[in-house]
Amino acid sequence: MLRRTLPACLLLVTCLGTALPGLCEPSPGELERVLLERINAHRASRRLPPLVLDERLTAAARLHSAAMASGQAPFGHSRFARSLGSAGENVAMNQGYAEPDLQAFSDWLTSPPHRRNLEGNRRLTGVGIARSEEGEYYFTQIFAPAPLLQARR
Repeated sequence: MLRRTLPACLLLVTCLGTALPGLCEPSPGELERVLLERINAHRASRRLPPLVLDERLTAAARLHSAAMASGQAPFGHSRFARSLGSAGENVAMNQGYAEPDLQAFSDWLTSPPHRRNLEGNRRLTGVGIARSEEGEYYFTQIFAPAPLLQARR
């Protein structure tokens, strides 16, 4: 058992010591997956159904996060999310946290309008995360009711 856990422990120490910066940073796709798991776990704790990931909403969320991270769009809510039939949108930005997705999620929970979006009567979501050259993480989550999007397809 020790033989199998030792490499993982060394990798963790190396990552925490930032011997090779960037090596241990999760990909935006991995952060998106973990963030959605956190959100759905929270929804389950409130006896709400899980949000279902929608490709169109995810593509829009990724575009908006990338635009904010590159400076092509100001930090804030996007107009194109509403054009997709969005029923709500959460955005966040942070830097310097070991778990940037957890920080964004925690910030959303402590903000009443963002929390209403997380706990609202929505069925579909899209999550997009991008990282700027300066190391800032930009988060976009778009929400929509399932019937609205099904009618638009």
